Amino acid sequence: MAKFDAGASVDTLDYDFTAYVEGAKGVIPEPTNAQIEALRAHLASVMPTREDETGRTVLDIGELSKRIEEGSDLEGALMAAIAEFCSNTPSAEQLAALPYRAQRAFLGWLVGLFFSPEA
Repeated sequence: MAKFDAGASVDTLDYDFTAYVEGAKGVIPEPTNAQIEALRAHLASVMPTREDETGRTVLDIGELSKRIEEGSDLEGALMAAIAEFCSNTPSAEQLAALPYRAQRAFLGWLVGLFFSPEA
């Protein structure tokens, strides 16, 4: 019979921002269920959605742009929510210091690990 080893079944959440942010390298502590739910709720509250013509829920880019134009600090709130999800490893300041494409690649990686349908 095969054995399940929780420690070997998932990779650690290592990150390395040192190419852009001095000293920003480490391992994100495994998020708790409460942290996962809090991030899910935050993303749902700030990311407006709509149904497309096929009935799928998609991001409403127009509404998102409107919120940003109205001065909503969605970016700051997102960095704070991600930092909280990561137990401040990395911090919101380290996340904000990343160049845009590196920052978005990290966010996509992290959110994909926990919220993609394959996760």
